[in-house]
Amino acid sequence: MATTVDQLLYAELPDVPWRDGQEKQLQAVTMLQSYACDDNADNVPLSIRNRVHDSLKIDNRLRLFEGEQGLLYDINPARTNAAVLFMKGAKEVLVIVPINLLRLGSMFKLLEQKSRENISVTLSSPSSFQIASADNVFDATLRSFFALLSSPEQLPTVRNLDIYGGSSSDMFEDLADNVRSIRNALLPDVRTAIESGSFSLRDLIDLPKVDIESNFPPAQSCCIYMRLYTNPQDQPGPFADTTQADINGNVGVYIGQTGHIFRRMTQHESSIVPDSPSVHYRRALQSTAEHRFAIPLIVWNDPHTPSAIRNMAEQFMILLFDSYHGSMHFHSSNRQSQGRCDQARFLSFLFSQVSSTTGWPHICPHGLNLASPLFDNKSFPGFTCVPQSPGDPNTRTFTTYRIRRAISYAKNFRQCRIVLYLFAYGESGRQKRAMTFDVNSEVFGGQKPNRVYLVFEIMDDKKPHPRPWHGMPSVGPFKNFEQASSIGVRCEWYDASTHCWYTVPIQRRLILAQEGMARILQEGDVEQFLFPYRSAMMMIQFLRGIQYTGPLRGHAKIVTAGSLITKVLETDHIRQTYRLIDQPSSFCPAPTLSDWEENFNLMVKEFASENTRVGLSVQPQVLDDSMIHNSADLAKALHGKASLHPCDTCMILGGGRTKLICKRDPSDPRGCCKVCALLNRPCTFTPRSELSILVGNRTPWPAPHMPFSMYPDGPFRTLFYHRAIHADDVGQAQVVPTPIEERLAYGFQELEEEEEEEEEEEEEEEEEEEEEEEEEEEDPVDIEGLEINEE
Repeated sequence: MATTVDQLLYAELPDVPWRDGQEKQLQAVTMLQSYACDDNADNVPLSIRNRVHDSLKIDNRLRLFEGEQGLLYDINPARTNAAVLFMKGAKEVLVIVPINLLRLGSMFKLLEQKSRENISVTLSSPSSFQIASADNVFDATLRSFFALLSSPEQLPTVRNLDIYGGSSSDMFEDLADNVRSIRNALLPDVRTAIESGSFSLRDLIDLPKVDIESNFPPAQSCCIYMRLYTNPQDQPGPFADTTQADINGNVGVYIGQTGHIFRRMTQHESSIVPDSPSVHYRRALQSTAEHRFAIPLIVWNDPHTPSAIRNMAEQFMILLFDSYHGSMHFHSSNRQSQGRCDQARFLSFLFSQVSSTTGWPHICPHGLNLASPLFDNKSFPGFTCVPQSPGDPNTRTFTTYRIRRAISYAKNFRQCRIVLYLFAYGESGRQKRAMTFDVNSEVFGGQKPNRVYLVFEIMDDKKPHPRPWHGMPSVGPFKNFEQASSIGVRCEWYDASTHCWYTVPIQRRLILAQEGMARILQEGDVEQFLFPYRSAMMMIQFLRGIQYTGPLRGHAKIVTAGSLITKVLETDHIRQTYRLIDQPSSFCPAPTLSDWEENFNLMVKEFASENTRVGLSVQPQVLDDSMIHNSADLAKALHGKASLHPCDTCMILGGGRTKLICKRDPSDPRGCCKVCALLNRPCTFTPRSELSILVGNRTPWPAPHMPFSMYPDGPFRTLFYHRAIHADDVGQAQVVPTPIEERLAYGFQELEEEEEEEEEEEEEEEEEEEEEEEEEEEDPVDIEGLEINEE
């Protein structure tokens, strides 16, 4: 039973039967050796006696295995036995274990406490730093701040606070050039107004505004902008000391960045509505349209300006105008918000150390920024990889990869689709692949979720998944051809009415049919034939982070998902810690072509029997005794028009019909048909009635007289591409535990106010990326181009 490493990351104290007056503390433990628990023994307390479900037992015992992880919650007075909570899949089990079989670890910590320890930061004045020489206060502050931030003394804290991404490494790799780029991109009018550090609110209001008619700034440029909101009752006026006294709590300031300035400003204005959950737009609503100002500050004409530079510039402007929301300077009870607060406090503290020396003034507006762009603060933009916990060594294990994705619905709302774009880099350059995953929207009941989790499970032994995304032939033109069946796909969503998370399996609805196979043979399109295999292998290669070496033979060297990254959840149960680390790349040879003799032996081993003949050099006659198993076979042979019996693979392709395209490949000296020649293996021949049983004849069938299941479950299903998950199972939702992303508070079950604007900006960035991709790929690869037999 699969137990993933996140199952023991509890957001709340587990519900165990505490003794009266007992201190509610748990301790991390692991099994030192395997043990069979009898939950009905006399030494088991009545509160947990005989509570383990029979499905989890073997010979009335619950098996625990060396290395299995649990939480100790009680010890008997003699200190010989311990009451321990273990996870079996998603089920909690409470058992009694001899204490000498347990390795004792740290005291239990809630997930929130572990998260705080991951992002904790102590603010202390830098031991020493030098102010950079410059002609003005702005440049001196800019150079000095990033010099201090990148100093060896501060780098450990920066990397500690860079919770989800490698943004710090991108920023510091070319720090001097990045700072120079920011300095040069500061608009001349803005520089004139603020470089001395002596400016008023009127100086800012008088700066050039975003203007679509004059194309300012240029439409395709990258822009750091300010949204300024004034109070009609607090008009700017003359101030003799030219200080920022008039930029006070009545003035709202928001700093942002965009690559589509006019569209972004339209989004801002349309979001300023009553009852908005956003602190930004609630404040903006207090200012009339004529008291809202959109002011470009920094502009790069190059639309491909690196994100590291743009994030640095946006971050610096947030600090320069102190536009953090007031809540960012305090502790938060929310895990992700606390990380953001720590980031903001750290950056603001360092900036204050610099600005107090360079002479940049302290400004006190009503700040509206709720994140630090220097770090990756948006909802985690990628896949979370979750391995399995130690357990039964004889049980197959898999690794889970989960990502949240938008979902689109058909006009009749009966079907919905999730799309994931992959980019394959190989011998023919870059190719864009749209991986589509279809779900029957009826599983959602009356709901219509906008986003779901797309979940991939890859078997660690590279053998077929129990519910594969696409069933593959077990023997084919590449060695270990069935590895492409080792990936399973699910969809997870939250049901607000039941307050539960649910999942359904997903499988490819498109299956290579006889008509499509005929076209492939006619055109000699081997790649079209291999398309299902290559698609699944590409998905596996991407998720595993594999870079192929040596001859590629049509495979990609590297597969990415654009800017989406994969983080691996790594836990240390004994120490009660966890962390998210970048998935390391792995290198291995690309799949190698199979050998005929080896495939022949594999076919004999897997399929040969008294009724199945493998590798005949001559195709048998339909009335051959070996092909007549019963009267039904004889009737089919007598009334059919074919004189030769088709091979099993061609019979499966036709759903049991004997009028098929099973023709000998004239270029093959071993006598196999054209279809089996593509698979580089011999044909097999089985009586029709027997074959339908071996392939699987559960309903539905293609037609009443064709007893070959459309969802085969027999051993011969692996002769060809197939759908392995029955339609009833695809439509059956199952309750699942809350995803780890939700427990780590970077999911989407309940968006907080500060996440609303980030969602919009994230969507805008995705649109920008898609537009860029469309410009680069005029003719994207059509991955759904196969001839199909669709139910």
